[in-house]
Amino acid sequence: AVFLLADRSDSIPAAALQPVLEETAAEILAMNPAAELHVIDFAGRAGPARRAESPAIAARTPSLAALVPQATNLAEAVRRAMLDQDAPRPAALVILSDGNATTGDTARALEGAASAGVAVLWRTVAAAPSSPRLGEVLAPARARPGQQVFETLRPDGNRHGQTNGRPHGVTPAHPVPKAKHVGRVDPELLHLRRVRR
Repeated sequence: AVFLLADRSDSIPAAALQPVLEETAAEILAMNPAAELHVIDFAGRAGPARRAESPAIAARTPSLAALVPQATNLAEAVRRAMLDQDAPRPAALVILSDGNATTGDTARALEGAASAGVAVLWRTVAAAPSSPRLGEVLAPARARPGQQVFETLRPDGNRHGQTNGRPHGVTPAHPVPKAKHVGRVDPELLHLRRVRR
């Protein structure tokens, strides 16, 4: 089964997500007409998996109130797909999102799915222009492993309601995170990005 994880948070306009969802479902079915498609709509919460027998059914907009559209919890959507007792085990997850997770441990969830042998693909959906964006992240140029580091987040001064350029917040990182690359381009679906397998 192929699971499409559709980001229904406020940062993505429904008019931008619907054609991408329908097009992605059509591409999957064109490559494998026997593919079993399931859609998990998510925002701050993930909805139940729903079977999508056609691209048009996949693109339908569900009731969003229970999903808490003010937040984005991609990790919960990945866990829902991996653990759903009422749906078959996923062979692949295709994430349709702007990537702006506001809660949950997205990296851990994606790595868990990839470690379980599930292909994880990503298709970026453009965020709404009014969505807040970071202008810069300030952190020390050097740090030792295990050292506490504070980052200062500055909003983009060109976005709505964020024009003064003062730091928006400070977040501790314990310990200093190690950078690692987990993405690559899938040769058959060039617009989708594969997360480490």
